[in-house]
Amino acid sequence: MALFSSPVGQVQIGWQREGAGFRLSWLESGGPPVAAPDREGFGTRLLKRNLAAEISGEINIDYAPDGVRCEILAPHLSS
Repeated sequence: MALFSSPVGQVQIGWQREGAGFRLSWLESGGPPVAAPDREGFGTRLLKRNLAAEISGEINIDYAPDGVRCEILAPHLSS
């Protein structure tokens, strides 16, 4: 994500249970300004297509100027 090549900034990772599933959040801040890419890279496609299908959930990525935000929602935990 945006902090990959930056020596400054931070990432907050958190999760919470939601019903039978969970929500995972990735929030970047304090790094260089962010802009949405012209095209989706391999990692973004992997998350949005493969991981979303695997967990029967959804992946939302927001390229906010102050940092990338990614939320992964998995409606059901496997047992």
